[in-house]
Amino acid sequence: MNAASSEKNIPDYDMVDETDACPKCGQRDIDRLVWIDDDRVECQTCGTVYKPGEQEGGNHASNEA
Repeated sequence: MNAASSEKNIPDYDMVDETDACPKCGQRDIDRLVWIDDDRVECQTCGTVYKPGEQEGGNHASNEA
C-alpha cells in the first residue's frame, strides 16, 4: 500500500475539526466548506456563511454574503 492510499484510510482525513463544522447542517468535508474571505466560510451543502471556531458563542451563522 502506498502512502497516498494509506492516508485516505485515516478517519476524518478530509474533515475539518468539529468546532469548525457548519453550525446549521454539521458538514465537515473540506471540499464542501469554501472560504469566501479572510474570516468566513460558506457551506456548499446548505449555504450557511459562518466564522469557523465560533460555534460556542451563540449567533455565529448568517445568510449574508
